[in-house]
Amino acid sequence: MIPKPEPRTSRTLGELLQRRLREIERSPQELADATDLPADYVLGLIAGHRRPPLPGRTDLYDRMTRFLRLGRNDLAACARAERGAPAAPAAQPSARIRRLLLQSCEPDTARELERRARREDGEVTLLFERLLGVAQGAARRVLEDQIALRIAATENGTDYRVLRLRVLEFLD
Repeated sequence: MIPKPEPRTSRTLGELLQRRLREIERSPQELADATDLPADYVLGLIAGHRRPPLPGRTDLYDRMTRFLRLGRNDLAACARAERGAPAAPAAQPSARIRRLLLQSCEPDTARELERRARREDGEVTLLFERLLGVAQGAARRVLEDQIALRIAATENGTDYRVLRLRVLEFLD
């Protein structure tokens, strides 16, 4: 029988990964292969140099859980605890980002949004958060489609794992 991990509140994600890899006699490279990520990324997570991604935004924890044969929520709970309290309310987007997004709108709509943004009531911030949510949803669908991701990696002249990591970092 495989021993259960120690209570997750006292562990960082890296410590849990390192201990579990030792218990099942596997290497970080094998974990990287199982999750389709570069070994440097997994080593960074284990060493604590990389902040763990948010559990709801990635398939990383599902893949790691299967490979490490952990409880369904062990890794996600460690990641949430390590990331700490919920994020602070979103700040206003930078002027450059605002300008780029407004350029993609119809001129009348852009003028109306600029007028509303001057009131500082957060309406434009909510709009930008919604746009980011839509973009992240599209990125999640791309992440799930391995064939399209492999084709995109080939077209960009990069490795599949590197492109997968870029999508994961965007989601985080």
